[in-house]
Amino acid sequence: AQANCEPPACPTPPASPSRPMSSRRPDAPSTAGAHNEPRVCSGVLYGQRRCAGALRERAGQRITHLLGLLVLGATVASDATAQEDEELSGQTAVAGLTCSADTRDVDSDRGGRVVVEVLGLPKDAEVWCELSIAWDGWVLSGGEERAHRLTINATRRGATQVVCEVPPSPEAAEGPVNLQVGLRPFRIGRDTALPPCGAMDMWYSARLVASFGESPYYAAAWGELLVRTNASSAGGSALRLRATAPDGRELVSSQVTPQARTALNVSFAGVDASFDGMVKLELFGPGPEPLVERSVRLCRVPERWRGRSAVDHKRRALLVDGRPFFSIGWFSIYLHFGEAAAITSLQEMARDGVNSVMLYNLIGGPPGTTVFRGRGKAPASPKPILDAAQALGIKVQVYLLDITRPLTHNQTKGWAYLEEVVDRWRHHPAVLGWYVADDSAGPLLPEVYRRIKQVDPHHIVTMAIAGSGDSVRSKYLRGSDIIMVETYPRTVDYAYATMNVVSRWPLEFMPSLTCGRAWTKSEDDGVFTVGVFRSQLYHALIAGTTGELWFAYRNAEGWNQPGLPLRAASFEATGQLLELAPALASPVGFGAIHVPSVTVAASLVAGEVAAPTAVRARAFHEETGCVMLLLANSLNEPVKAVVTFAYGSAGIYDQKTNVTQALVPFELALPRRRVPVKRGILVEYLPALGTQAFQLNGTSDCAVVELAQGVLERPNLILNPSFEQFGAYVSAPLYWDCSMTPLNLGSNCFADASVCLDRRHSGRFVTGLNVQTFEIAPSIGWSKELPEVGTYVGSIWAQAGVPMSLVVGRRETTFQEVARADLTDAWRELTFEVRLERNSRLVFKVNATGVLWLDSARLVLRSPV
Repeated sequence: AQANCEPPACPTPPASPSRPMSSRRPDAPSTAGAHNEPRVCSGVLYGQRRCAGALRERAGQRITHLLGLLVLGATVASDATAQEDEELSGQTAVAGLTCSADTRDVDSDRGGRVVVEVLGLPKDAEVWCELSIAWDGWVLSGGEERAHRLTINATRRGATQVVCEVPPSPEAAEGPVNLQVGLRPFRIGRDTALPPCGAMDMWYSARLVASFGESPYYAAAWGELLVRTNASSAGGSALRLRATAPDGRELVSSQVTPQARTALNVSFAGVDASFDGMVKLELFGPGPEPLVERSVRLCRVPERWRGRSAVDHKRRALLVDGRPFFSIGWFSIYLHFGEAAAITSLQEMARDGVNSVMLYNLIGGPPGTTVFRGRGKAPASPKPILDAAQALGIKVQVYLLDITRPLTHNQTKGWAYLEEVVDRWRHHPAVLGWYVADDSAGPLLPEVYRRIKQVDPHHIVTMAIAGSGDSVRSKYLRGSDIIMVETYPRTVDYAYATMNVVSRWPLEFMPSLTCGRAWTKSEDDGVFTVGVFRSQLYHALIAGTTGELWFAYRNAEGWNQPGLPLRAASFEATGQLLELAPALASPVGFGAIHVPSVTVAASLVAGEVAAPTAVRARAFHEETGCVMLLLANSLNEPVKAVVTFAYGSAGIYDQKTNVTQALVPFELALPRRRVPVKRGILVEYLPALGTQAFQLNGTSDCAVVELAQGVLERPNLILNPSFEQFGAYVSAPLYWDCSMTPLNLGSNCFADASVCLDRRHSGRFVTGLNVQTFEIAPSIGWSKELPEVGTYVGSIWAQAGVPMSLVVGRRETTFQEVARADLTDAWRELTFEVRLERNSRLVFKVNATGVLWLDSARLVLRSPV
């Protein structure tokens, strides 16, 4: 609660993403009651009454869930909140209705009847039922109208019951909604109206949700159908799922359990290589009629182009050339500083490890259609910026908003220009996708999407939106591959709440990219500190973020200007995200991966218990078996956090393990700190707004004691050959030089945990703008035991983002080549033999700008000369 009792600009939302319980935290403003008119904030409703959040926190209202009986109670009149609101407003409180529902679960596809027991219901009163948007839920319409309240059919049953006919959820969306019961104008005495019931939290549940594993599939003979069932009420231990193509061909017929996640193999034999359409899913119970039907899009593309992008629905992430791509970057650079300044900013970003960006006004539209006039003038051509981005290893969401926004609002002119622009730039290697909507769009956004995909099926279509609740609208779901969600308020927990909303169906399988706040002081007079920046990021990660783009970089007065600390904070975060990416983008719930369940409790310095949401915690299970635990403190004061792993967490707390250790991977002082975990309990002290990450072996060896610095893996003479050791900062590849001087060229190197061949990491190298001066040089463990001059044999594995050749040689006064190999988007080994003097320099070069990955380097003495 805020000290001045003002409601926040956008409040601090919900509890655990895995908890389909109450949709409202104790400190959340209520949308219930005729006395508390709601307002809209970023597409989600929040209460308007002053002090409501603070009073509800003190009152501690929370719906309880006991023994699986989900009976909800909501009372307006007699709780502490009403008493304190009465003291503030000076109004006379009147005992109102008290309601409890027979269920809180409603079928998303069909809706249902909710029977409400109403205490205090006058005999002859006429009743009404109303749905209202939950503050952490979806809007109540998938169309153009802004439906935040919806009157639904209500009938009385007997003396004390009201039956509310709850309609299906838009797009069969899962999540919370508020139900309220009240009376038609009914008064007690002359002046006093009888208040309605308080809002009852309901939950829409889908019996079947599904997605194909990738979109699109490039030249693939088979794929996966990802299925989650929630149909225990259907009876029986097994259900049957059938998937049929539009021509009636059966693609899948398989038994599934009533409540589970399943990945089913699908053969594409007989399906057109360019098929892009809907596949019909039917879930059958014991009877002949399907329990539920669902249409799922299948998209196939017959060719694999270099630079192609796709959606990995299984991991809620992106793929570029088939490689995992965890977006880290900025959203965006403004061009009003000029093209040269924009390229300088890209060089700085590349040095910081950034791999993705969206630039406003990169491509202009017809005269007079500039959507963001204050963010710069479109250059004559986007080519110089795209060329620089490609050389710097940065993928670009290409801005088309000045063209697409008028088209989505039914402007007839401009379709040919849209197709011309997409066709002209679709082959550029810097293109990640096409950015078509920002916060809003007209109803023809799906047609814009269709036209772009007809011209360029090899790149994704993206958009951003300010309100998570609005992202359920059908025009957005069918008009983009990714809906990035903006989390800009000052409160750190808001990032958790926002990403928690978009983790639900129908966005459950969509990449979860956050547009995080990175300006220091503007608009809301809030000072956005490094501590808030870092804590907000970790709150979003704990809620399920699989990509981060900060807004904004070097843009306007009072934002992230040069010299302010947020750029340095983003650099630190980038290194951590590169290390966390395999955990954050793991295929949760599919296959053999079992995610450890954790709970966390926090206490303050003085010993009192902190609020249940003071510290967030989540464990991630990588496909290798490694476990990553993240903690984030939302309080501006230190706390003691006690994390408990559930029994059965493999390698942490199970039949074989009572005691283990958690490595602290981002504290680089050697030996690295290790925290004991006894009977599943880990204790850590967090500073104000502090964050922490822990690495546990689980069923892997990712947290074993690493080699000491300077120790060789003999007979290999290359130090840190697989990039497992970090240097001065997280993800800095120790003992590898990548020509990062002069800094303004943008060359850089990082250890990358998303792309690897041997062990956990590879080295990700970016040439920068000047490929002639770019060199990669490993450190060699020279010693007096080695001859003054010797013949050495070596090898290294490599792949690249663009066609290029990897050249190896020795550097004396000049570079002397000894071998080379042409690189593709798959691993290839380069072997070589080289004559080296003791303490001489082995060097790798390339002949084209861009990004490449190296792994498993090896150099062994063959014979002295």
